[in-house]
Amino acid sequence: MRRPTLRVVVFVTATLAGAKIWTQDRFHQSIYDDALIAAYQDKAVSTCQRELKRNWARLGDVRLSPLGIRIGNPNTSVALWDFDNPLWNVRYRHPQLLLSAEPQGEVGCAFDIVAGLADINVTPR
Repeated sequence: MRRPTLRVVVFVTATLAGAKIWTQDRFHQSIYDDALIAAYQDKAVSTCQRELKRNWARLGDVRLSPLGIRIGNPNTSVALWDFDNPLWNVRYRHPQLLLSAEPQGEVGCAFDIVAGLADINVTPR
């Protein structure tokens, strides 16, 4: 087999292997997100509703719907190398269920599944 042909075979094989790994990762992530949303959606909605009524009563009744899952809270200011910080796990490891609604401006809620806390974000229009 000539060298250029062998290079093409190696390139095609590497591309197919990369596509297989990417596809498996996407399927795994999708299943993981769906399972977490199904398991914690009711608790997240009730906790976020309670926080909204307590701090944002002027918005009235808000219907929240799930957006997805993210890992870690980007609003927590902890450096990646600061492992001894007690908030390191909150910043980089805790899964959060994201909820959103739009009654009078954009309302977002991030429910920390491990801690059971809701973080409300309201952006007025």
